[in-house]
Amino acid sequence: MTHFEHALNHVLLRFLARPWLIILPFLLLTLALSLMVKQVNFDSSVENFLAENNNERKIYTAFKNEYGLSEYFIVLIRGEQVFSRAFQQKLQQLTESIYQHVPYVKSVESIANVRYVKSSGEEIYISELFDGSVTEADFAAIKDIALTTPYYLNRLIDQDGEVTAVLVRLEPFIRDASTEPFRQAITEDGERSIAALSEVLAEQQASFSQPLLLGGSLASTIELSRLTKRDLKVFTVVAVLLICISLFTVFRRLSAVLLPLVSLIIAVVITMSLMMIGEFPMLVSNSILPSFLLAVCVGDSVHLMQAFYSSLDSGISRKKSVANALRHSSPAMFFTTLTTSIGVLSFASSDIASVSTFGIFASIGMWIAFFNTVLLLPALLILVPVAVKPKRYDKLARDLNLSRGLISVIAENKVPVMAVGAFSLAVSILYALQLNFSHDVLKWFPADNPSRVATEIIDEELTGTMQIELLISNTNMQNPDIVHGSEDKPAITLQQLNAIQQWLSELMAQPANTIKIQSSTSIIDILEETNKALTNQADYQLPDTQALYAQQLLLLMLDSAERVMSLSTDNMNTMRISLSTSWDDAVEYTAFLDSIEQSFDEQLGGQDLDLVITGIGAIGNRIFNEMLLPVAISYLIAACLITLCMSFIVRNVRLGLALCLPSLLPIAMVLAVMYILKIPLDLFTLLIGSIAMGLIVDDSIHFIYTYKREIKKQPSIEEALAVTLATTGRALFTTTVVLCMGFLIYTLSMLNNLQAFGLLTSLCIGLAFIADIVITPAALLLLFPAKRLDHSS
Repeated sequence: MTHFEHALNHVLLRFLARPWLIILPFLLLTLALSLMVKQVNFDSSVENFLAENNNERKIYTAFKNEYGLSEYFIVLIRGEQVFSRAFQQKLQQLTESIYQHVPYVKSVESIANVRYVKSSGEEIYISELFDGSVTEADFAAIKDIALTTPYYLNRLIDQDGEVTAVLVRLEPFIRDASTEPFRQAITEDGERSIAALSEVLAEQQASFSQPLLLGGSLASTIELSRLTKRDLKVFTVVAVLLICISLFTVFRRLSAVLLPLVSLIIAVVITMSLMMIGEFPMLVSNSILPSFLLAVCVGDSVHLMQAFYSSLDSGISRKKSVANALRHSSPAMFFTTLTTSIGVLSFASSDIASVSTFGIFASIGMWIAFFNTVLLLPALLILVPVAVKPKRYDKLARDLNLSRGLISVIAENKVPVMAVGAFSLAVSILYALQLNFSHDVLKWFPADNPSRVATEIIDEELTGTMQIELLISNTNMQNPDIVHGSEDKPAITLQQLNAIQQWLSELMAQPANTIKIQSSTSIIDILEETNKALTNQADYQLPDTQALYAQQLLLLMLDSAERVMSLSTDNMNTMRISLSTSWDDAVEYTAFLDSIEQSFDEQLGGQDLDLVITGIGAIGNRIFNEMLLPVAISYLIAACLITLCMSFIVRNVRLGLALCLPSLLPIAMVLAVMYILKIPLDLFTLLIGSIAMGLIVDDSIHFIYTYKREIKKQPSIEEALAVTLATTGRALFTTTVVLCMGFLIYTLSMLNNLQAFGLLTSLCIGLAFIADIVITPAALLLLFPAKRLDHSS
């Protein structure tokens, strides 16, 4: 270890011999990367939570390419006489305004313009339910049709005919003035659409008796993006202000504020620039990255600046003070950066894109900040004039007396302290193992968020707001490249279609557990409506013969090809069934989706058909499943690597293992608190463990490094520990306060789960400081009752 420390300091001091040669490359690199950055791409679409090579994402992308977007906006209308001429005119005006003023609209569907199949002889006509020839006397008959047609019921109209919905679908591909070829729609396109749609609804509101509600899965996705943008700005600005206030409070010098701040901001700019140049989108968990780096990396600056000013105030020159500060702090800073980066880098293997991106760039940012702190910041300290203050030894003496008293108490109770710590760890782990998992984007929003309120009301009063897409085919659908079917495979036969219809009817009739199927849409609906119109049957049934089935399918292709192609491939060897379900936690969808697959295998297993489940609901459930094992593995990896690092640093396996207690106990206690407060493990709270583990070990490393120096100078372990607490302990307290306040920034978020993340991580860091100044000394006193140098070499 001594050789490593000497080598590291030698290299750093050689670089700092010419400080301008350090400053200029950093500034030029920052400027060059900043100029290369394009506009930040915010993307909160559900499928982009998954990595690009994820098979579920590939299937959903192929589905969108073939059939368009699965999700849509839902406008709920209540308190109206739906089946009347006056309401028909209101809906027509609303629909025309949406088409005219809302960009990227593909279709607007309501009870007024929904398809209605009629026949004349052997010809069929697909027109609107409320067409221009409808008279006031016809509305009673139309109401009967609407309330008995499966395609309309619980989708566009409720069972009483008093609540109705307008479904607004957007184009999946967009061509505008800035893009000659078509491009895939992104979240920002949806933001423009929902902003225009909200304006249209506000203008049209005067025509309706009750407020028009805008919700649905697409609205929730776009709302998440809006709140993410807002949080990114707030977090970054508040983090900078917080760092300024904290540094000035500690050092009372302007240079101690400005110089570290320049170093940190440059590190953040370089990191974010690399992320943007790599075309990584700004996802919901990445929005915390700039403020996270500012809060986490300021700790190294505090340790370096404290050592620098301590030497400077003693009368030593600036250059020598910088050298002393680097010798004192750089090895510990190297290992704290290593352990913290291990903690966050453990997320890089996650199949959740936002989590893996955060892990990668948080780790990169930490190392950039480390090099800035040990190269750029010292260069600035050498060149920029800084204030010198007389050193106050009375303050150090007071702290030393307090530390001696604390160490004396710990020494007398070292066995009970370790026993209580171990017992608390065991109990906390038992609680933590009972935690529930969750992935419910809607619950992230405040209870009064308009998008959440609207979606919950829509879910309760009319249609389901979550979409599940079932693709049934004669083709093996496990390859997403053939979602569109294959020419050499036969079309779905009438026999198969009847079996599918029977299976779907039973699926819809199953009693709901937590997930309720509100409605379904498929080619079967159109075929049944067509057959009813052509044969004048009383019930909705499929054609009787294969020949009649083929004939009706041909008629539909001739009259309404676009509609048919949205529900099946052109050769009918793949069909799409869209299920609208109640919004629920992605956790609950596991049993629901498993039941669909199981019933399909049981009833249609002998029909040579394959089933693939996709759509927003299925993707959300996949995200939940992807969170479980990788996070558990990341925790294990982080714990093992950090344990190895600690053992390597202290050169003693027993001590390294003992020091894991103050590192693991705060995390376990926070998980226990989550269980008691019924806070689930979700996309953000899952990050707490690995992030906190890396940060917590930072304190232990700084503590051990100072202790190793003092054990060689002081007459006893107790005195070495007291001096360590009086010197490094003050810096640890400062960094703990800064980190806690840094993570408390996230309580300013508009997202509930991010607020919980900030509070819990701050609690964890605070508990870690207490563990470091109580349990770590107890472990040292218990393992080494007398002064020995073999564990401190």
